[in-house]
Amino acid sequence: MNISNVRVDAHVVPSHGFWAVKIEGTERTSGYWYTKLEATSFAMDFARNNRSSVVVHGANGVIQNVWSYDAFRGIDELTTNTTKETN
Repeated sequence: MNISNVRVDAHVVPSHGFWAVKIEGTERTSGYWYTKLEATSFAMDFARNNRSSVVVHGANGVIQNVWSYDAFRGIDELTTNTTKETN
């Protein structure tokens, strides 16, 4: 999936006992995985291909991490903004 000229983020979220990837601006879920790691891997591939970000949520829905590909400088490096999940 490549969405040109529009920056959309991929969110890794808990869903019905699985981990889902939801792409901003779309109604459907991109898929379901048994582990957060598998879902995050898919989301990171999406973000790399679309020069966007990955937003990883915890089991309680609170954002834990945000990784961004620098779309504006043309750099294919991942920058990290880690937040502490609160209960």
